[in-house]
Amino acid sequence: MMTRSPNVSGRIFSKIGKAISRFGMIAQDDRITVGLSGGKDSTG
Repeated sequence: MMTRSPNVSGRIFSKIGKAISRFGMIAQDDRITVGLSGGKDSTG
């Protein structure tokens, strides 16, 4: 079984936020769609 560092999600969100800001990926009035998966093929 693989264990994760408790701060992995924080580091991922930080990198995502920095990329969004750096490359201007989201502007005011943009619409954003978020998809989540929890099917048996994506959970361990």
